[in-house]
Amino acid sequence: MQQLRFVTKTDKVAELLRAEILKGSLPAGSQLRQEDIAARLGVSSTPVREAFGILEVEGFVERRAHRGAVVVGVDTVMLEDSYDLRGVLEAFAVERAVARGATATTLAKVEHVLRRAGKAFKAGQLHQFRVESAEFHRQLVNASGSDVLIELHAMLMRRTVFNAPLDRPEMGRYQRIHERIYLAMTKGDAEGARELLTTHMHRVADNVRRAGPNARQDGKAAAI
Repeated sequence: MQQLRFVTKTDKVAELLRAEILKGSLPAGSQLRQEDIAARLGVSSTPVREAFGILEVEGFVERRAHRGAVVVGVDTVMLEDSYDLRGVLEAFAVERAVARGATATTLAKVEHVLRRAGKAFKAGQLHQFRVESAEFHRQLVNASGSDVLIELHAMLMRRTVFNAPLDRPEMGRYQRIHERIYLAMTKGDAEGARELLTTHMHRVADNVRRAGPNARQDGKAAAI
């Protein structure tokens, strides 16, 4: 079994199943049998059941009557729309945060997450990097101080954040542009931060579009 650096068995099971779905080993419509998976991975049924819950929230599986957990397909149009809307919301949020004078505490939270993401990337912990990078985007929106923006963004994040394979080169590029966004914020450059964020999200959305219906399987997109 692939060795992964996670805290819980549930996280390990979720990542292994997620990886199999992304690679196409578990195509859309596959029924996930809790007992079979537990036996295959050498764990009890509890972490498998909890992993199903994680994957359901992420949009990888759904629970159906009489079939249990089933792998779902990618709605490419919804995915593209979600990225486009995320780009608009995040660009507006970061510009608003800087224009209104982001506090030292707010910037410290952004920097802290950015450093955690950098450490995860250097350590080769790509799933953890993806988690930290998603948190970076959340902190940017939180910095806006708008409850409406935060609520809308949270919905879009659930639809996008885990919808592509782990791609190290692309993730490296994401980390570098995240650092530039943070630097612009510290300089009070609202327009610069907005432009960087917009360019970043356009790149991600374009990657998803080029990947097409097989975004999860072929590794052409890396969603953060």
